[in-house]
Amino acid sequence: MSLCIPRISLRYGLHRLYRLKILKRVAFCTFGCRLNAYDTETVRTLLEEQGGWQTVGLREEAELYVVNTCSVTTQADASARKAIRRLSNQHPDARIAVTGCYAQRAPQDIAELPGVSLIVGAADRATIAQQVETLAPGEIRVAVSPVEDDRTFLDVPITEMMERSRALVKVQEGCDQSCTFCIVPQTRGRSRSRAPERVFSQVQGLIDAGYTEIVLTGVHIGSYGLDLQGNTIRLTDLIKSILELSGLERLRLSSIEPSSIDEELIELMASEPKFARHFHIPFQSGFNDIL
Repeated sequence: MSLCIPRISLRYGLHRLYRLKILKRVAFCTFGCRLNAYDTETVRTLLEEQGGWQTVGLREEAELYVVNTCSVTTQADASARKAIRRLSNQHPDARIAVTGCYAQRAPQDIAELPGVSLIVGAADRATIAQQVETLAPGEIRVAVSPVEDDRTFLDVPITEMMERSRALVKVQEGCDQSCTFCIVPQTRGRSRSRAPERVFSQVQGLIDAGYTEIVLTGVHIGSYGLDLQGNTIRLTDLIKSILELSGLERLRLSSIEPSSIDEELIELMASEPKFARHFHIPFQSGFNDIL
């Protein structure tokens, strides 16, 4: 019996061969809003920096596929389930980790889907690298804590975005409004603001990395700063400080509630050429019977 050994240049080095042997590749599938897109970047950064994973495209072969779900409608849930089944069929030997709003809301439903190894809730996202590393073969782990108990903002320094020309910066998480029609407080918890100095640091880091357009995002971005003890800075103050950062060419806001748009914010937008003159406002029906 002969043994076939591939010819490899000696200059490649044994240490390079060892690195190839243990290479861990991860791909991402994201549903939903810009906030979810940012959360995917957070998970990617944690896996790369803490777990040594290498990010590849979704159509490439990987050892781990992360599905970041949305749960704003039943159709969003169905789309996530369909994607998970497709990934399981296409990559039967890979692990699938599921996070996002659907994972927080209905983890046991997701655990029954084929190929799923790990379900990570919103309050447990910071541990995803450790969760993946400690999974036993064949294990299905549900790491979902009650999100209403979470009072901290998961602050991960992100300096690059996957396949994006503009950079997202998350400044606020959760919502305290508890509107009847909205599932968000149940999937993302109470309102939590990011420390302003951390926002400035990330924005400047992204500008230094070549991103000249920044989009501020959050669940209820207009409530920024209200939960920070001893802090008097609000959304408009935050925007003013960001606009002063060197190298910034354009600043945008993601969705903002009508009640959060005041004269000061409008005047700032009208007077600052770097501040994109665009509001993305979610309106509900004005008829009581429909509401």
